[in-house]
This record gives sequence, C-alpha cells and structure tokens, in this order.
Amino acid sequence: MTLDHPALAHLFWLLALYGLGLYLSARARRRDLGQFASQAALPRLMAPPARALAALRQTLILSSLALLVFAAMGPRWGSTFEEVEQKGRDLLVLLDCSRSMLAEDVAPNRLERAKADIRDLVGSLPGHRIGLVGFAGRADLLCPLTTDYAFFNLALNEAGPDSVGRGGTLIGDAVRKALTLFGESAAETRDILLITDGEDQSSFPEEASRTAAEQKVKIYAVGLGDEGEGGRIPAKDENGQKVYVTQDGREHWSRLDARTLRAMALVTGGKYLNLGTKVGDIGSFYLQAVSGEAQRAFEARTHEHKIPRFQVFLAAALLLLFVQLALQLATSPIGRGKGEGIPPRSGGSRGLASSTLALLAFLCSSASLLA
Repeated sequence: MTLDHPALAHLFWLLALYGLGLYLSARARRRDLGQFASQAALPRLMAPPARALAALRQTLILSSLALLVFAAMGPRWGSTFEEVEQKGRDLLVLLDCSRSMLAEDVAPNRLERAKADIRDLVGSLPGHRIGLVGFAGRADLLCPLTTDYAFFNLALNEAGPDSVGRGGTLIGDAVRKALTLFGESAAETRDILLITDGEDQSSFPEEASRTAAEQKVKIYAVGLGDEGEGGRIPAKDENGQKVYVTQDGREHWSRLDARTLRAMALVTGGKYLNLGTKVGDIGSFYLQAVSGEAQRAFEARTHEHKIPRFQVFLAAALLLLFVQLALQLATSPIGRGKGEGIPPRSGGSRGLASSTLALLAFLCSSASLLA
C-alpha cells in the first residue's frame, strides 16, 4: 500500500487532543453534576447506561474522523497497467571532456557546470531519446540513445578527461562520430547538443557541420568559458600539489571560441547559446528551440498505476457518523417521546455537534493546505 499524502498523518495528533478534550469535558460534567444535582436526581443523570452511550457516541465520532484523515492521505493498493506510446526526438549530447574544460573561470569548473546543466535538461525532457558522446582527442560513445534517463545520468556522472582515451580537442570528429550513431532515426527528428569551450585542434568543425546539415541534423551549440581573459587549466604535480598547465614555459589560458560554435549552429539551422561564465538554462534553450518540430514514435512503454482506495475509508467514516447521529436522535427527548427519561439538555448536544463540525472543517482546511 502507498499513500499520496503521508504528511497528513500529523493530523492524528489533533484527533488525540480532541479525544483528550472530550474525556476531560465528561469528567468535569460529572463533577459539576455531583456538586449541584440533588441526591435523588443524581442516579438518573449519571446512570451507567447513559455514560456508556455517551462514550460510544464519542468513540464513533473519533473513529469517523480518523477514517476521514486516512482517506485524505490517499491510500492506494492494487495496480492497473497502461501502454503509453512514446514520442519525441533523438538528441545526442556532445560533451567536451578535454582538460581545458577543467578551467575554473566557471564555478566549480566548465566541465562540472556543463554536467549539472545537462542533468537539469534531462529532468525536463518530455520523452525524447538521449545519448552521450564524450570527446577530447577522440570521440567515444558513453551512452547510446535511450529513454532510460537514470542510465544516461550514470554515464554522465562518469564522464571526464579519463573517460576519453586521448588528450586534445577535436570537435569536428565528435560531430562526425555522432552522425553515425543516429541509426534509422527520421532525418527531421535528429539533433546534436554540443557543449564545449570551442577550442579545436584542426578537426575542421565547420566542414563537419555542413555534413550534418546535408543529413538534416541540427546542431545546438552551447559555449562555456571566458572569451576575453580566459581561465587557467589546473593540474597536479608529482607531489600531488595543485599547479596550472604551462605551454612554452608560460601558463596556458583557455578562452571560449564563440565564433566557431556560432558558425556551426548557423550552418545547420540550429542555434547558439553563449553562456560564457553566466548562469543559464540549457534545458529551456533546447526545448524552446525544438518546440513545434517533428517528433517520431518510439516503442510503447507500460506504465503502472496504483488504484486509489480512499473511497472505502470515506464511506466507512460517513457510516459511523450516520450511526452516531441515529443514536443521538434515538436517545433525545424528542426521539423517546414527552415525559420519558432525562430532561432536555439540548445545549450539551448542540455543543458536541458544533465542536465536531468545527473540527471537521479544520481537518478539511488543513488537508487542503498540506496536500
């Protein structure tokens, strides 16, 4: 069994306080009767059957309220199964895993920032298939196209400079590798999301983009890093101390090459997002860019739905309230006829009914807020 709103269980504390209030009220009433009623009337007013009947009615009220609270918690058990057709696009994420992505001009560094943004993207996908290619000096498939986002995130977590076999940055080779991985996807439903600082080592990325355009694959490029001053690339020396990568005896500063990335996106009819060192939303960027674009049907998936059972407890609660009301009417002076039994005490009955209705209203309002 599962519960939709388990936090509503805290309302049982209110019921416990309500029950304690009823008990203390009954004790105070018996004490008052003992002080002010005559000795002749006392046996009639405090007869054991009357006390037992009052206790039964209060128990019925408390039980019905407990059942109402449990019904509001949304109990479910049993399952139904539904086949849902999956529709979406095929998206290959090309993630730059080169050492330049370790530059700290973006906190905590370019690579970790990119991975966090990709996780946010995955959380907002409406059913697209997504795959991951990590690249540096070569491109490696880290996760094939899938709708298993948990598996994709596992592969993403492991992505880094050590997950690709060779240093350097070959953006063009990564694009060419991606074009071989779409398989039988419809041409109009294939996208590449390229996330990099744009530094390239003569892999001819713009030529690779023209090849992608010929295959009707759009490139959505995201640039990370400082275009001006750039950022130093951290490393460790033989003693494990933090140092920075040098080139020709001088520290190497990695800069964002936005021109190349903008040209790649333009050639394919895609878009370029210049994040630089700012905070941005890659998920919104991509989803807005492909809004209204064609989608393909994937293999249908079976979804399990737990059956709601709150109606059982709601019906039981209403039944107990009805029984309590019937007992109240049957034992009232009107229900027994004139001159029979105990004199009317309508004020106490009205007080109990009013407090019960007030508690019901409070429970309902609390349930709506917590739900």
